Amino acid sequence: MIACCASVSATPAALREADYPVPAAAPVWAPRLRVLNSERAERDAWINARGWSGTTAHHGAAGQSSQHESTARALAPRLSTDDKAWPIERWVELLHKVHARMPNALIVLRGSQEETPMLDRIRAAVGLDAVVVAGLGLRQLFAVCEAAHSMISVETGPAHAAGCV
Repeated sequence: MIACCASVSATPAALREADYPVPAAAPVWAPRLRVLNSERAERDAWINARGWSGTTAHHGAAGQSSQHESTARALAPRLSTDDKAWPIERWVELLHKVHARMPNALIVLRGSQEETPMLDRIRAAVGLDAVVVAGLGLRQLFAVCEAAHSMISVETGPAHAAGCV
């Protein structure tokens, strides 16, 4: 729930206000990001349906490889001034290091629908079965982050969300 002043509130249509009650007795209220039990169940079913159970639960690493604004530039020839579109070779090097440190981890690359071709190229270039691409909505991302060991991101939103859950 987003609250402004004491008497005005607005809840996005995708969320149910009842799932995010404001503590009545708390002296200072601050927004909190929580994963619902239903979202955990959906995450676990999603993981199991892909045969990934046992790999993600406490050893996964989630990655946000790009942000929407830099995607077009990442797919086009790189500009020397584009500091958010990391070259695929850097992702390959990094993901191999993550895999070497955590060989049993499932490394989930996540991005918007527009970023999927780039993520698929990264996955193919890495050449490891432990690297998968997942197109997740925002609430599903929170649930995956909650179960993940770590998050690597060039965008602060997903990184902060991972830290919150």
